[in-house]
Amino acid sequence: MSTPFDPGELSTLGDLRPGSLVDRYRKCGKPNCHCAAEEAGGHGPSWSLTRQLGGKTITKIIPVTAVPQTRQQIAEYVRSAPRGPAVEANGEFVEVVR
Repeated sequence: MSTPFDPGELSTLGDLRPGSLVDRYRKCGKPNCHCAAEEAGGHGPSWSLTRQLGGKTITKIIPVTAVPQTRQQIAEYVRSAPRGPAVEANGEFVEVVR
């Protein structure tokens, strides 16, 4: 059961972002590229944020410069999650205050 939401705590929350941030390495397919070697990890990292929205999996590419901010937003989302029921509106997290 979730804990009751205290409206006074709302001001302590930062920006919220649900999802999972992952780094990916890909091979480009060019036979002479350094990534073509079997032991090569590929090009990257390329960062992506994956989440569920309306029963579908949504993936967005995250620029490397935005990775620290995205990590912080995910941590804030996780920190706020047990506070009470939540809904999604236009892809954004909205806390239900009763």
